[in-house]
Formats: sequence, structure tokens, C-alpha cells
Amino acid sequence: MLKKLIEISFYLRKLKYYLVARRKGWKRTVLDYYRWELDDSRCKYSKICDGVTTEEEFSALESSTVWYLNPQSSDICLNIGCGIGRVEKLLHSKVKEIHSVDISEAMIDDARERNKELDNVHFYANDGQSLKMFEDNFFDIAFAELVFQHVPKSVVEDYVAEVFRVLKPGGRFISQIPTKGKYKHMPKELCAWMTREEVDELFSSFSGKDYNSGGTNEWYHCPIVIK
Repeated sequence: MLKKLIEISFYLRKLKYYLVARRKGWKRTVLDYYRWELDDSRCKYSKICDGVTTEEEFSALESSTVWYLNPQSSDICLNIGCGIGRVEKLLHSKVKEIHSVDISEAMIDDARERNKELDNVHFYANDGQSLKMFEDNFFDIAFAELVFQHVPKSVVEDYVAEVFRVLKPGGRFISQIPTKGKYKHMPKELCAWMTREEVDELFSSFSGKDYNSGGTNEWYHCPIVIK
């Protein structure tokens, strides 16, 4: 009986998210998820980093997938889905430049204000799936942290193709691809969960993949890939 109730609950949750996806689309869904919190700092910080409710706590967080790429002082960096610019404050002194994109103009406005004293950090509002403001072979490293659980697989495929285009030969990219085991209750119209085989196919154009050095866990595939 309990097993049957769990199965029913699972399918009801998936149906709920599927109906949201059909009614709103993924862009409006993610914008609605974050937009209103910008007027409530406690909600804003906790939505971005679970359990964090103040600017001081938010700024003190030093964790990021970008550190797995071992950023260097000569690197030009791309941050996909930068939010309000937490990582930029940590990374700017260790690299040459940072260029950061996000679909939310409100987030970008906040990020610019929070990082206005940093002259090597640049923020752009984009369409949520392309990097058309950047030329080919421009970046040394790129990262997308806690982003791809909010978008459909087709969008991730678009971003990966764009990252391949804008990375220099030898450039490195790390992202968090949600696992099927933890995210299969979400419809793929809202969440790009994948199997290991799907991730391998996603990054097949890259010259190498390292699953052991990028923080892969039960929630996310985090391979480091090289152009």
C-alpha cells in the first residue's frame, strides 16, 4: 500500500510540473521562481543558496564548481547563469576577465550593483540559451553552476554548442547536469536530467571528459570537458 502511494505521489508531482511547463514555458517558470524574491533579501538568498538568509552569509560562501578548473591569472572566464554575482567577487582577483550572463534582467541589475567596483567583471542579460554577444574562441574557461536543473534538455544542448564555439582550443568547461536518479520526477520540459550515456553524447564534440575531478555526485554529473 505504501509503495503504491509513493508511486501515485511521484506521478502527481510530475503531472503538476508538466502542466506548469505547458502553461508557462521554462523561461517564465524560472523567472517567476526568482523574480519576486528580489524584494525580499531573505527569500532571495535562500532560493539561490539553501539555508542562507543574509548578505553576510551569502558573501561568505566560497564554494563553486569553477575552482575545479584551476583558474589562472591569464584566464578569460564565462559564467552561465550568474544570478546576482556571488562567484564574481571571489574569482575576479584570480583571473584576467569575467563575463557573466543570466536570463533575468533583475538579477543582472543586482549583480552589476554588487560588483560595480570590479573593472574586470562584465554582466549581460541574454536569451537563456545562446551566447551571441561573444566571438568564437574567446574564453579560456567556462562554467554553469546550478543552472541546468531549471531548463529543458534542448536548451542545455544549445548552450553546450555555444560554449564549444566560444571556448579557445584547449579551453575547459564544467557544468552540473542533473541526474535521472534525483530529478526524474521533473518533466524534461523544465529540467535537463540525463543518464551518464546522455551526458557522454552531449559532450561528444569535446576532446576529453573527466568525471573524477569535477565533483560528480548523486545529484549532478559534473564532468570537466576540454575543447
